[in-house]
Amino acid sequence: IGLAKIVDQMGAQHIYDYARKFGFGIRTGVPLPSEASGVLREFNDWTRLSGPFVSIGQEISINTLQLAVAYSAAANGGYLPKARIIKHIFGNGYEKRDYSPKPVRKVMARQTSEILLSMMEEVVNHGTATKARIPGFRIGGKTGTAEKFINGSYSKRDFISSFAAVFPIDNPKYVCVISVDSPKYGYHWGNETAAPIVKEIFERLIINNKEFIPVTPKEMPQ
Repeated sequence: IGLAKIVDQMGAQHIYDYARKFGFGIRTGVPLPSEASGVLREFNDWTRLSGPFVSIGQEISINTLQLAVAYSAAANGGYLPKARIIKHIFGNGYEKRDYSPKPVRKVMARQTSEILLSMMEEVVNHGTATKARIPGFRIGGKTGTAEKFINGSYSKRDFISSFAAVFPIDNPKYVCVISVDSPKYGYHWGNETAAPIVKEIFERLIINNKEFIPVTPKEMPQ
């Protein structure tokens, strides 16, 4: 209800424009075969209910990479990056090639991205993603529990659970998105399935990277 009221104030066109701005419904262009573009219908095809539905994740589908790219914009201060799978190539006679991330466009103000990161940290510390917490380290993220669209309708038993995370939240270096297709019903929430996987990935990063130093409880936001 809350999101529907916000959409009513903003206008459905605004929701559509921002969804396109973040690259939803458009292939990222990553050099891998068979990338799905997802589904975001043209605004002329929207009904009066499309704005509220899209705002809660219905009438729209995206792939996991698109979601990771969108969260990267929040992590880097507001710029949507171009997706890539190679960091750099060098050695064995090859000329070094730089594949550093290039911004595609600005999608939000830095102040907005900072507010989002703060909210995401609250989700991990006190909200729906507590199973992603690692004592001494600042992590932010957002869980997702999406009903699968099967045979023309949304299922009440089959879901895709997900967790998108940024680490460390005060100086982002990593964005990690995990999606779990059709987890066991009753354990289909993002905090039950996807968040613990992200936690394990970040724990391995911490173990193998000495630059990540635990903060004291006094340094953790309350």
